[in-house]
Amino acid sequence: MNNDRINEIIERMETFKESHPNMHALWSYYLSLKIKSLNDCIVQCENICNTINTIPNDPDPETLITLITFSRLISENTA
Repeated sequence: MNNDRINEIIERMETFKESHPNMHALWSYYLSLKIKSLNDCIVQCENICNTINTIPNDPDPETLITLITFSRLISENTA
C-alpha cells in the first residue's frame, strides 16, 4: 500500500466525521496504530540493513524466532 492510498482513505473518512463520529474515531485510531506499527517495522528493517554486514553468519530460523520472541517479551514488559 502506498502513501497516496493511505492519505486518500484518511481524507474519505473525514467526509463521515460528523455523520458517523464513532466509526470515524474507531477507524482513525486503528489506522494511526497500524501506520505507527508499519513505520516502526520500516525503521527496524533500515537498522538491520545498516548493520547486516557486522553479523558474521546468517542466523538459522530457530535463532531468529528466539530473538524475535525475546525482543517482544522485553518490549511488552517495558512498555
